[in-house]
Amino acid sequence: MTQLLIPLANFSSDKIIKEEIIFNNISLIEKSMESFVKDNLIKKVLVVIHYEIFKRKKVRDSLIKIFKKKIKFIIINNSTDGATCTSLLAIDNLDFQEELIITSLDQMVNFNLKNFLATNRKKRYDSGVVCFNSIDPRWSYVLLDKENNVKMFSEKRPISNVATAGVYYFKTAELFVKAAKNQIFKRNTDIRNIFYISSIFNEIILLKKKIFIYLIEETNFDKIENVKNFKDIILNKNIKRKKQNLTKLTKEYVKLFNMKNSDEIAKFFNDESSLIEVGINEYYGKEKILSLFKNVFKNKLNLKISNITPLPENNMTILEFNLSVNNKRFVGNDLIFWKNDKIQYLKAYFYEKEK
Repeated sequence: MTQLLIPLANFSSDKIIKEEIIFNNISLIEKSMESFVKDNLIKKVLVVIHYEIFKRKKVRDSLIKIFKKKIKFIIINNSTDGATCTSLLAIDNLDFQEELIITSLDQMVNFNLKNFLATNRKKRYDSGVVCFNSIDPRWSYVLLDKENNVKMFSEKRPISNVATAGVYYFKTAELFVKAAKNQIFKRNTDIRNIFYISSIFNEIILLKKKIFIYLIEETNFDKIENVKNFKDIILNKNIKRKKQNLTKLTKEYVKLFNMKNSDEIAKFFNDESSLIEVGINEYYGKEKILSLFKNVFKNKLNLKISNITPLPENNMTILEFNLSVNNKRFVGNDLIFWKNDKIQYLKAYFYEKEK
């Protein structure tokens, strides 16, 4: 059984309650819980909520509508010293030997919960964190070693480019409680007197437990700060979807390139497609482009993505890459213009990297 715990204790009468935001009949709570209601995987929901927020009904009614009889509210009268402290107030309602996920209502994290849980279980991780790439100091960060083992977590301090997305998994609620108590007892926090969930994982590291880092695209994470912020995200939903599609198409193209699969790559081009190697050669039409690839595929090669920048307004992606061909190394950019999910025009800039 998987339990979901939502800490919501901080209340200030002079500030808006972000979790109450609604735009175009779409509520923030509804959007923030989308990934958690699919496949009916959550069997129990605990919400530690400030009395002033609870009595205003909006948050309470929205959550009841989503989770129905699964939900239980733990009502408190004061704010706390952070999400760890708030979450521990649910201790009497936790099933200690069951899985626990902790998240918040002021963010939208688009991820596959079924896959996330399945991977944790299959590989027997003790805990897991949904993450994305960023260097913004607003977030918590994870430092990994060369083998991608977790070394440490840090709050509001970019010690890497792997930021946490505010979704935290524990194989058992008992592990969460033990690590959380250790965090508070040791005052293990980067910000004085504020205890964040991310810092609990430093205690899990000290307990020599396995932590799973589940990476999602940066475009699949949104933190909501105010009404305008939420409004912009909803209005830009189509743009975001286009970005995701352009990124997905580009990654699939690189994957097939590395597989030397000319038949499948052919599906990305049509008779009107063109490929320009700037300063080298130009190829027009599917046949000439495929002839180029077949010649290239005779070599030992590997195309590695450095970065993908989707530009939906131009229906294009900028692919930054490192390419090895036999013993030579190249660095460059592909400007890929898409039409109906096919490459209409590809312009490649690259140069050989000195050894």
